[in-house]
Amino acid sequence: MPQHPPAPPQTASAPTDLAQALLATGRIIPLLDGFDELPPALHTVALDTLNRTMPARQPLVLSSRAVPYRTALTRPDATVRLNGAAGIHLLPLTPEAAADYLRRDAGGPHSPAAHRWNQVITHLGTDTPVGQALSTPFGLFLARTIYNPRPRVAPGATPHPDELCDTAAYPTRTALDTHLLNAYIPAVYSPHHPNPSPWASPQALRTLTFLAHHLENHRDGTPDLAWWELHHAVPARTKRIIYSVPGGIVIALFGLLSGDLRYSFTSGIAFILAFTVLALLLPAVRRTPSTRLALALRSLAFCLSFGFLWTILEALVSTLLQHPEFTGGTAGFYIFWFVTGAVAALAYFGQVRTGAPKARLRWSVSSMLFGLLWVPGLTLAGLAIDVLTGNTGVESENRYVWYSLGYALGILSALVHAVARGIRPEPSDPTTEVGAASLLARDRRVYLMFAFVGGLSFGLLGFVAMYATEDSVGAKAAAWAIRVGYGAIIGLTLGAFHVAWAEFVASRTFLAIRRKVPWRLMLFLQDAHEQRGVLRQIGTVYQFRHIELQRHLAHQPWPPVT
Repeated sequence: MPQHPPAPPQTASAPTDLAQALLATGRIIPLLDGFDELPPALHTVALDTLNRTMPARQPLVLSSRAVPYRTALTRPDATVRLNGAAGIHLLPLTPEAAADYLRRDAGGPHSPAAHRWNQVITHLGTDTPVGQALSTPFGLFLARTIYNPRPRVAPGATPHPDELCDTAAYPTRTALDTHLLNAYIPAVYSPHHPNPSPWASPQALRTLTFLAHHLENHRDGTPDLAWWELHHAVPARTKRIIYSVPGGIVIALFGLLSGDLRYSFTSGIAFILAFTVLALLLPAVRRTPSTRLALALRSLAFCLSFGFLWTILEALVSTLLQHPEFTGGTAGFYIFWFVTGAVAALAYFGQVRTGAPKARLRWSVSSMLFGLLWVPGLTLAGLAIDVLTGNTGVESENRYVWYSLGYALGILSALVHAVARGIRPEPSDPTTEVGAASLLARDRRVYLMFAFVGGLSFGLLGFVAMYATEDSVGAKAAAWAIRVGYGAIIGLTLGAFHVAWAEFVASRTFLAIRRKVPWRLMLFLQDAHEQRGVLRQIGTVYQFRHIELQRHLAHQPWPPVT
């Protein structure tokens, strides 16, 4: 600092924050670590981005292991280099520094535990497998974690480091590196650890191996482990089957409002069956088409298929249960449920999901007003079905039934559209958040706000409807409470297509049932970071402590051998 000139005096237009002033005057140098941890396909992209975004003559430090950086510059398709970069190659660890590190961590050079390293220290700086494996900081870290005894550990419970010198067991550096990586996870999850983990070593190894496979196979080898991207580890068809369950519950509750338990049961079961059949038969439809027309056509094809299948299954299930409405039912009822299925599927499939965590909700008045147009439109649809099926003239009761069904569907669809389109969640910026847990909690609060909005909407509708009946006060209150609860469930169902938390919970539950991750996954990640040191936290994402550990676990067989 003494060799730099003092910061200029503050003026009215100058930033008042000291950090901002240092940044504005060029006194902060970016230190970019982990270039070698990026997927190789992104190396050229990263260099080009730095060249385009950094101002001319702006100093920076880009750190990388020598071999990956040299490979990125000498690839046949490599056309970009870092502008004005001077290569600084760090010297390897000296044998004296490595020996001091091992002895110091063992309690000091004169402690009994430090003498355990005497034979290993004689090989430091040589070409033997142990000398090569312990020539890097990461290799030394693994060795001292595995072989240095800890307090309250029974004598003989910690392996002796002399086994590292056994060239018969570990004839090459690669074999010894593999041994150290294999022994690291059991060592930090040992029951003799100063802070024992709630998860046993085999379970921790199973979870960490799965997460490494997930990053390697589903996230292109990126080191960033983001909780909102866990759903990529679940097959697309499986996710669609899982998501059909809350939709079936909503439909069942809608039927329950009619007071017919069998009717609500058959509707919900038929909904889940229809969605499950389509999930198994149809290929995964991506939600990122190039144009709105493509999205509309795909949505329409799915909606028509779903509406038709739901209608058939509704009739089949009702016939098996001998439901009076469907046993020998009318064509009007079939048409009505076909339209209902198409509308329900369109409300689901029309959502373009970003998958990013959300920060807050905002209102779009124009979209909500447009949603209200569904009320008269679908009410007229109910009357049109009445006319087309011949329920006219003296059959005024049937006309009233279709009118009521169309009006109820119109109200429901209007509220669905208002919540789905009128309420716009704003995405969070993961680069400005601190901690994965806080980001998840904020996204969960946004999700619960959908339940509040849905309950409020249906509560207001039920409050108005109470005065249109001649029931007792108790019956009116019970009906109003049912409508509020139903609205809250609809809000939660629609919120699941806007926030990342619901999809994370669904994916975590499925993976926990398959014994791939623990039920308390976020606590496991937090423990692996704060107590075990297996993971590190970078903003809102976790990373394995070293990219070599991630790659080692990613290439292990599944399930892992314990």
